[in-house]
Amino acid sequence: MAEKTKLCIVGGNGNHGSLVGAYLADKYDITVFDINDKPCAYPCKQIVGNLMNLDEVRNALRGNDLALTFFAGNTELSTIGMTNIMTAAAQCGVSHVAYMSSGGMPMPIALLSGENGYAIRDYDFDFWQEFFPIKESVGIFPGNELGGGYMFNKWVCESIGRLFAERGNTKFTAIRPGLLMLDDMDCFTEGERERNYDPFFMLMTGHIRTIDLSHIIDLIF
Repeated sequence: MAEKTKLCIVGGNGNHGSLVGAYLADKYDITVFDINDKPCAYPCKQIVGNLMNLDEVRNALRGNDLALTFFAGNTELSTIGMTNIMTAAAQCGVSHVAYMSSGGMPMPIALLSGENGYAIRDYDFDFWQEFFPIKESVGIFPGNELGGGYMFNKWVCESIGRLFAERGNTKFTAIRPGLLMLDDMDCFTEGERERNYDPFFMLMTGHIRTIDLSHIIDLIF
């Protein structure tokens, strides 16, 4: 039997990474690097460590062919963590790093109006004629929301990955999956339901199941 490709999943013990990793484990020989020390629910080698420590990241990536990241954090963690991943990947011969970014929202920010921000009735026919095809300049994508916060930190990670990839040592792909849902299209948390099931919000974000995201990752690699 052919040896499996070795894949390190950074953050593979979190809510999203653990579900996607469970699907990928059938095809890949997985190492999970995560600060969370609970036993993983799928077959893998588990390394507990801190993304802010380059030596620990290097130890996790050593011997792997590919890397997939699910970490999220503040600007300090995003900057240092992504730099450590790309540095260690280049040093350890990891050929491809895939970063789980955010699909953002092609939400017409200028037209949002308080409580009715997701109401389809607030947008007339002319709006829809101009809205498609969707352009990144329209809404909240990594790089457009630069006042700080979640989207800014996603942009930081995408930018660091791109800059390292331009050196030619490691391929980098930023995946923007939209709103990640459980496989029955339920939400990860109870608090998400009121917003996430609004028809307009679903249209603006795009919803994807963990099993579908696993297929996308496999195609990228």
